Amino acid sequence: QLRTALTRREFSLHYQPIMELASSRIVGFEALMRWRNREGTRLRPDLFIPAAEDCGLIPQFTEYALECATREIPRLIAFCPGVFVSINLASSDLHSERTIDLLRKLLQTPGIKPENIVVEATEHSFLDPQRAGLIVAGIRALGIRVAIDDFGTGYCGLSHLTNLETDFLKIDKVFVEAAGTESATGQVARWTDDGASGVTGTMMSCHTRSEMNGVSGASRRVRTSSVS
Repeated sequence: QLRTALTRREFSLHYQPIMELASSRIVGFEALMRWRNREGTRLRPDLFIPAAEDCGLIPQFTEYALECATREIPRLIAFCPGVFVSINLASSDLHSERTIDLLRKLLQTPGIKPENIVVEATEHSFLDPQRAGLIVAGIRALGIRVAIDDFGTGYCGLSHLTNLETDFLKIDKVFVEAAGTESATGQVARWTDDGASGVTGTMMSCHTRSEMNGVSGASRRVRTSSVS
């Protein structure tokens, strides 16, 4: 079914705004894969992405997403000059040099510059920092920034950051919900401020205005927030 859906081009990218907390301005967008089948039913990505991984279809999904990005990102940048677009990669993408080739091809698109692209992968993708580090280094050599998504979910710790050259941490939502409180999870912004000295910025995913207010007061290092 997934192979047929790819052939029919039933998948599309939806762009979720990323806001700078200090100014409340949009500084970027996260490209999120969505599936609406021929019957008009919307299927959740937390179901079809793991299925694609199980079927070995992630390379096709990544190539499909980047093909969409090639067509759509120049229009987005023209509409909002100076923004970046964050593109999600799977664990297997960080184990394949093909990923670097696909991103290099993306940068050949008129209107797209390296500073317009951020790629992100979940913390699980960095369990083998030596292997992932080679691909990350290749991506960053293109001028593309790299983010670790869902940081704090328990797969790896700050010690892994000493072996990886990355640009952003995206803090897991469990910490966002407690931001600004005295709970253990509420202190995560201060924790990353002290420990992630090699990372240039921190992002959190907020779904409500109250969450954004809590995050903005939690730490000076938390610079941006994706809002759905």
